[in-house]
Amino acid sequence: MDNNDLKKALLQAFSEEAPELLQKAQMALLDLESAIPGQCGTHLNALKRALHSMKGSASAIGRSDIRDVSHAMENLFVDGGEPAINAGLLDKLYAGLSFIAEGIKAPAMLADSSDLLAFLAGTDNLAMSQQQVPAPAPTP
Repeated sequence: MDNNDLKKALLQAFSEEAPELLQKAQMALLDLESAIPGQCGTHLNALKRALHSMKGSASAIGRSDIRDVSHAMENLFVDGGEPAINAGLLDKLYAGLSFIAEGIKAPAMLADSSDLLAFLAGTDNLAMSQQQVPAPAPTP
């Protein structure tokens, strides 16, 4: 098998596996959102497993954007305890999954993930960066 055949096989495997991983992550997130506080462990583990697998699959095909977003989403849970499931965390997770879903549609094309990565890291407000900022008034 030459290098091009290997790339095609990896892209094919990603195209088959990624939608399933995304669906698992989405279902885990929905379950996590509706779980009783203190009872989120199973759903959180399912979400982390799906993100971890997505990170590896994306890395195998050279999709550093999806890999980095998956990794940043995983990092939201690095403290080992059960995080507070709040609107801010859910917004980050849904934004990440939406980015991944779009990336899956075009597996051979990298996308700019810098704004999303900043949002996931808490260093930028994605909602604010998407709003139109009025131009300053001209000075007399």
